[in-house]
Amino acid sequence: MLKTIIADAGYGSEVNYVYTVGEDEEERFEFLIPYGTYLKEQTRKYKNDIINVKN
Repeated sequence: MLKTIIADAGYGSEVNYVYTVGEDEEERFEFLIPYGTYLKEQTRKYKNDIINVKN
């Protein structure tokens, strides 16, 4: 049985997160799946852009 799932951002959907966590909120697996904009948010240009709400 798998213990850790590693996937790229293409698999970071709500359906996949619910599957890995399970319906009873206990993790079935450990998982490393970034959400869709994670890589973009890590860039310097994104972090310094005043248009973003976080900034």
